[in-house]
Amino acid sequence: MKPQDVTLFQATTNYAKAHPVLTGLQVVGATVSALSFFAVPALGAIGFTAAGPAANSVAAAWQASIGVVKAGSLFSWCQGAAMGGGALGGIQAAGVAGAALARAGELPELVETFRRGFRAPNRLE
Repeated sequence: MKPQDVTLFQATTNYAKAHPVLTGLQVVGATVSALSFFAVPALGAIGFTAAGPAANSVAAAWQASIGVVKAGSLFSWCQGAAMGGGALGGIQAAGVAGAALARAGELPELVETFRRGFRAPNRLE
């Protein structure tokens, strides 16, 4: 069978079978990275804004249902992220970590590069 005869699904399945742990790490990393990318727009879509919960939104209804918002609650975390506070940094850090995890397949190559001291490999050996 020629490489061009292999479908993307077959190639992905073969890779996953050959590297199950690495595939798992890459899937988790890509998922975390994607979720962090969409987190703040999703918060905005349900009514969390930089000025506070938008009137007549899901966020406003949630706030009305809980009364006094306690520090450290899920609601305060969501509002803090929408306002660009510390929670936003956590979301961004999760995205970066997820992207790094998705690239875990390059780790052995990276380790070898550091071990060599960034010198090009000697092709004559």
